[in-house]
Amino acid sequence: MVVQAQAGGAVTDGRRLRSARTRQRSVEAAYRVFCERGYAAPLTAIASEAGVSVQSLYATFGTKLTLLRAVLQLAVHGDDDPRPPHEREWFAAMTAQPDPERALLVLLDGTQGIYDRLGPLSGVFATSDPEIAALWEHSERLRYDGLSTAVDVVLAKATATVTRTQARDMAFVLLGPDTYQAFVTTRGWTPRAWRRWTARTLATAWFTP
Repeated sequence: MVVQAQAGGAVTDGRRLRSARTRQRSVEAAYRVFCERGYAAPLTAIASEAGVSVQSLYATFGTKLTLLRAVLQLAVHGDDDPRPPHEREWFAAMTAQPDPERALLVLLDGTQGIYDRLGPLSGVFATSDPEIAALWEHSERLRYDGLSTAVDVVLAKATATVTRTQARDMAFVLLGPDTYQAFVTTRGWTPRAWRRWTARTLATAWFTP
């Protein structure tokens, strides 16, 4: 009986692993399709890209909006690491860096992947749909809160000439996905050039009399 129980547990674990892999593959496929075709892309296109059935998408996510929420989470986090940004290695390096501008470069280097992933997806949320708009607004509030923590760390490195709120607002706008897309995709800047200009611009604005 014990052997049978163990075998049954192994089968259950195997099914859960396959289900998790299928879910991840579906989210990644939806990300690609949404970036290329927008939210109006049919679920049949996403199912085809993921190699699953439309029924499987409904069984896993329930609604298209839930799938979009999972895609947004993928774009923001990029991995399965549950640690928040302030517990990542780059945040510790930013904190340890005494020079404000160099600390900002560490911040931008550490979060580069977010801009690369979120930028192409941001157009999906340019819609009048209230549910999609609410999803994006919630994500942006979280982005503002996360940036505020990093901004406060940098501001403590020198005497600032702006208020904390002003500094947070500047970082929120300049480090936004739309701003990044405008520089890198529309105007053809390299990510490195954008990072250097953004770090210099913020450091100058925050600390120069």
